[in-house]
Amino acid sequence: MSRGVASTLFAAAAAVIVVPLATVMAMMLLFVPATESAVCSSAQSTGAGPTTVSGVPAQYLPYYEAGASYFQLGADGWAYLAALNNAESTFGTDNGPGTGVLSGSNSAGAAGPMQIGIGGAATDNWDTVAALIPPIAGGVQPPSVYNEADAVYGAAALLQRWGAPGDWQGALRQWNNFAPEINQVNQLVAQYKSTPQTTVTATPGSPPAPAGSAATGGVDQPSAVSYVNGLSGVKVGFAIVSAGGQVLAQDNDTAQVPGASITKAMLLVAYLDKVGSAPVNPTAAAHLQAMIEQSSNPDGSWVFAQVGARAVHQVAAAAGMTGFVLDTSDPAYTLGQSRVTALDFARFFARVDQLMPAANRGYGMALLENISASDHWGILNAGVGVGASKAGWKPEPGAGWVVNQAGQLRLQGQTAGIAVVSDGSSSLAAGEQIMQTVASDLLASASQPTATPSSASQCGAVSGPTVPGAVAQIEPDGTAAIPAGAPQQVQEAIAAGNAIIHTFYSQERRANMLTQVQDSYDCSGSTDFVLYNAGLNSPQVDVGAGTASDSSMLETYGQGGPGQWITVYANPGHAFIQVAGLVLDTAYYSSVQPASVPDSYPPDDPANGGPASGPRWQPASIIAAQVHGDANGWFDERHPAGL
Repeated sequence: MSRGVASTLFAAAAAVIVVPLATVMAMMLLFVPATESAVCSSAQSTGAGPTTVSGVPAQYLPYYEAGASYFQLGADGWAYLAALNNAESTFGTDNGPGTGVLSGSNSAGAAGPMQIGIGGAATDNWDTVAALIPPIAGGVQPPSVYNEADAVYGAAALLQRWGAPGDWQGALRQWNNFAPEINQVNQLVAQYKSTPQTTVTATPGSPPAPAGSAATGGVDQPSAVSYVNGLSGVKVGFAIVSAGGQVLAQDNDTAQVPGASITKAMLLVAYLDKVGSAPVNPTAAAHLQAMIEQSSNPDGSWVFAQVGARAVHQVAAAAGMTGFVLDTSDPAYTLGQSRVTALDFARFFARVDQLMPAANRGYGMALLENISASDHWGILNAGVGVGASKAGWKPEPGAGWVVNQAGQLRLQGQTAGIAVVSDGSSSLAAGEQIMQTVASDLLASASQPTATPSSASQCGAVSGPTVPGAVAQIEPDGTAAIPAGAPQQVQEAIAAGNAIIHTFYSQERRANMLTQVQDSYDCSGSTDFVLYNAGLNSPQVDVGAGTASDSSMLETYGQGGPGQWITVYANPGHAFIQVAGLVLDTAYYSSVQPASVPDSYPPDDPANGGPASGPRWQPASIIAAQVHGDANGWFDERHPAGL
């Protein structure tokens, strides 16, 4: 084969039509085979509604169905809405160069997860349909183009106005008369309709319904309510909300209290959205770190001065925060007196990672997961597995202490947000105890999070957190969630990569390093480990007693060209592997977790692209930078037969 990655990229750059990287990657997924041989089991569709399908986030499916039903888009309406959400913003995760999920608009005057026109020639698009959107769970009032639920309903209204369902192709031309995107949407629609797994139903106009007041999915609400009711003179509210908007537990969840420093998490998202895909400069990084990890008030006020009130309101709208009231009167920390509710911050933390621009998501989540030891209390000491978090506290003269805390956790295989707010505690310590007790009572029966049952798990798939569809997803701790719609060996490859992401960088070759996890791996060693433990070894990988090869040997691995699921990139000096849309690489081209190694290991090595470390999961968008940044200037692309 030709040494084709670099030449292909250069040729693409010279083309007349330039397609954004997110769109290119989305189009690559169109060619994944949706057959029984690709996915080991698949339930039959009942026809009751849309289904969880390859590549579509399950939490958004009820929005697509309800929006299509409300605006009478017919049986295929949900699939067109999902396809447009994918094509326009990769389900709200990439709104284009220099913008984030919450940003104003792109150069064409379109905004939000569905990229609906808000300016220029498209002025009438959002203005025309916003008034048609009914009050819906997950939406905000007034409806916002930046809110996922509202945007889907707005898109449904526009498609109906432009001729759907009677003339879908005419409606798509009205949406964006650009043949590559129309072709992409049509192919995605065909893919989504042909790969049913589990039926999802929803009532028109209402996304996921609340779970009710009983213990649900490992959540023991009555115990927490009983504890709160026994408190005297303290106002307490709590909520747990799934990333899809389902309220799993609540009590006094809309009661408003001063937010104090918990609002600094909103400022972090607002600032990262402002910089978009650009790196955070050192000055801002110092302020952000102090604001989040040490909860510094002056640094929080500095960040607010950079982003402004409009950006904070946009964060609230995108997160679905309906009870948030901005107040800049606090002399110690500008937003300290802003009013917050438990429901709002549970919604916010349920999706905090998705609210950040993809390029800086790892950086932002690392700050929220590295709260200083002095602030490590409350829900963080409840043993319920909270990762990213933020707290706020302040004495109110003559009224006791305000103490609030919120965080993200995995609950029964899904991401969820938990928040507890309080006003009137006798001391900070008393407020901290309320946070811890409520979280413990709510989640004592949940213990450690488990993987979501999926079609893959029914055929002996490896254990671990899963994500619907065909694309793996980087978790806050740096591991990759296993795509439920991927073939068995692809799932095993992801699990193998997860086993070594905490290891260090070393070129040492050891016996059995492919069969037993060691404390260090280099580029080819980590690639070999993934292939070997997925049952994809070959003479180039299975080298003497399980010892890894070097990168040059991987130039002849498997079959030539990129694979549909797995691609090995190799040249004489470096190797890395792409699996289900993610890259496992020892060179840093994106924010990664774990971010550093103990001081006992070798000092930073610039030749490795960052801190001395080992393999880390990174988004596939790094491939272009990796190729251009490599001294050899090219990589051979190889793949396992059939994948």
